[in-house]
Amino acid sequence: MDYLNEINNNNEIFSYKKLINGHKYNIKELLIHKLKLKKDFQLKTLDDIAFLQKKFVEELPYNNFDLCHGIDEWGLDYIVKRLLIDGEGGICTTLNILMGMFLYEFGIPVRLIKAYKQSQFNIVPHFSCHISNLIQWPLNSKWYMVEVGIGFFGSLNPIELGNEIGVLSNAGNHSYYRCIENSDDSSYIYQEKKPGMDSYLNLFQFSSSEITHGEILDCHQRYLEITEKKLFSFLKFEKGYYYFHHDCLKIGFLDGKENTITITDQYQLKKLLLNYFKINLNENIKKQI
Repeated sequence: MDYLNEINNNNEIFSYKKLINGHKYNIKELLIHKLKLKKDFQLKTLDDIAFLQKKFVEELPYNNFDLCHGIDEWGLDYIVKRLLIDGEGGICTTLNILMGMFLYEFGIPVRLIKAYKQSQFNIVPHFSCHISNLIQWPLNSKWYMVEVGIGFFGSLNPIELGNEIGVLSNAGNHSYYRCIENSDDSSYIYQEKKPGMDSYLNLFQFSSSEITHGEILDCHQRYLEITEKKLFSFLKFEKGYYYFHHDCLKIGFLDGKENTITITDQYQLKKLLLNYFKINLNENIKKQI
């Protein structure tokens, strides 16, 4: 039974333990196969997690198509079918929950958290809806952000909470990231320093507290309002990234070069999304674009 479909109290804390216990799936085995990892893959070091993050965003695209079409699900059956069987990706919630389940099955303490709803440190409104993971690394008991659902702004490295020394991105964009503590309320601020910048830029503020089911629903509803249900998709590849937004596909390269393709009809759209993102459009989504 998928316990997420049985929740009647929105104030209940999201629990990886409850999600994992008693389900019929071997998430570890399924994700190892999906990410084309070795069957004996292990998470022994933080570098192993960084490697996992990079593989994750190269195989599973960020894709908000289902949510924009009114399918607001993050249950286990949905995640397995959508991400692991169909391979069509998902939003930050489903991507990070899948990563969290994988980490949990390796015995790593993990919790689902969210950005502040209102904060002067949120660089853009939709970051107020962001949902991510924190892990407690067993070898040193320190907490780290492990992120796979934030597109351009992901470091693809575990980022230690409260450490003001930035971590060089594993995505190849030469940016540094860190999570500094906000002493006013013991929250944290996720920051980025791009090449050529002298100081860090605030991206969003977040709490290390675990998220409730009601807060997930609120994040999704506000996301739809803020983005006006506009469709997005993002997928990294070795030398850059693919980014789809409404009527254009951008291909960005790590050397700074970009190629933009304007989409003029449904046939071209379907072909591009399938070729670059491995996404099959259903008829309802086509009508929405």
